[in-house]
Amino acid sequence: MSKRNQLKALRGGLLTQFKIDDPNIKKLFEQLNIKTNKSDEQKEIIRRLRIQNKKQIEQVGLLKERLRTLKEEKIKMLNSYTHIKKLNSSLSEALGSCHECWGENSSCHVCKGKGISGWRKVNRRFFNVYVLSGIEKLNMDEERNNGILPRKINI
Repeated sequence: MSKRNQLKALRGGLLTQFKIDDPNIKKLFEQLNIKTNKSDEQKEIIRRLRIQNKKQIEQVGLLKERLRTLKEEKIKMLNSYTHIKKLNSSLSEALGSCHECWGENSSCHVCKGKGISGWRKVNRRFFNVYVLSGIEKLNMDEERNNGILPRKINI
């Protein structure tokens, strides 16, 4: 039995043992019990608040980790987007097409839907890097299948 419970039992026992009927003494013992009960309630409230605080601190830690992960993913996605955007621009220059819609959108602010391949001047450097190598590979495969030696294409 805890000290508090022993104290309560002792107080209750004293009242019944002495059979004190004096209302002032009874009131004094009741006030002592109320103070003890309030103290116990306050300690229980503090204990529960500490438990809640500990759980919330753990949740904040988990949320911080999730936020860090999401920031890393965002950076990767932005880098990927930048790379794809540059590649799209390079390919459209290689083919001389609109870098916004490739001629597929009649309300495009750049070409008004007319920016298909050959719409503007072809960038030879990008053409050689992205297109010419593919054409040469196709020629080589085709000539190999026909038994002809491959030829070099010059643009």
